[in-house]
Amino acid sequence: MPVDIWNVHTFIIREQAKGWGADIPPGFDDLSGEYIFDPLPDPEHISIELIDEQIRRFRTWMKERGQQQKPLIVTEYGVLYHNSMLGVPNEDDQTVIDFMTDSFDYFLRTADCEIGYAADDCRLVQRWLWFSLDFKEDFNIYGKMFDPDTKEIMKTGRAFRDYSLQNLTELSKKPY
Repeated sequence: MPVDIWNVHTFIIREQAKGWGADIPPGFDDLSGEYIFDPLPDPEHISIELIDEQIRRFRTWMKERGQQQKPLIVTEYGVLYHNSMLGVPNEDDQTVIDFMTDSFDYFLRTADCEIGYAADDCRLVQRWLWFSLDFKEDFNIYGKMFDPDTKEIMKTGRAFRDYSLQNLTELSKKPY
């Protein structure tokens, strides 16, 4: 397979035909996918356990197709759902920050030599990108790092900065 790097998203969102969340891709007859989560609230949207399951399933898929020794990058993930949809108080910014830093720890330190990338100490994920820097649309207000209007760094942005500085040596490693 002529692929140098694999890219995935790890959003855990509702998968249902003609409903809110992620629709079913064209060409599939299914009416729902892996995740439905009715009724709300949906704390699984920020589940490290489900992200781990997704990553391990994809890494296993890669191995089965001779793609294990290629980097895996999570090109987008974050918190889309409003706090009320997660079952936490609207003013609770720490839930999003904890999910962000816990996911960073997971991506940075989770390794498994059965399915991971050997050139990177068997880590499962080589790079990841948090959504969002400054998205204006109606998603979780604590998910963005900067206010798009004032350009002020948000509490989530400060947590991102602090995490990056505290883990700079590990984050600077070039696995490929």
